[in-house]
Amino acid sequence: MNLTDDDKKWFEALVAPFATKVELARFVTKEDLARFVTKEDLARFATKEDLARFATKEDLARFATKEDLERFATKEDLAAKLERYSTKEDLERVETNLLTEFHKWASPTEARLRLQKDNLHTIELEMELLSHRIKKLEGPRPS
Repeated sequence: MNLTDDDKKWFEALVAPFATKVELARFVTKEDLARFVTKEDLARFATKEDLARFATKEDLARFATKEDLERFATKEDLAAKLERYSTKEDLERVETNLLTEFHKWASPTEARLRLQKDNLHTIELEMELLSHRIKKLEGPRPS
């Protein structure tokens, strides 16, 4: 059976909205899709709910940064200072120096305080003597 020209036109009008093999070749095949991620692959990754328990940028902003901590002593700094004063002889030397300096300061201070105490005591005795003499001069007060 042969198709007439009218049949061919009708058939072409009927098939025209559909893609041809050449046009379909431009689209993705099953083999192409196999290279992409599947639902099983995605299930291995974390969800928003999984990540919600971790810290956010705002949470981290509340903590100290390396720059904030630079002004504090490190373990190495403390170890170096400890080595400097770690022997018994060194500690005794430091203690002796401290006591000597304290004694240099305290001796003159103590002498000044003792002198002022004696001066005040002398003034109090003189005041008492003067008070007693004034009472004698004024005589007994009439009531």
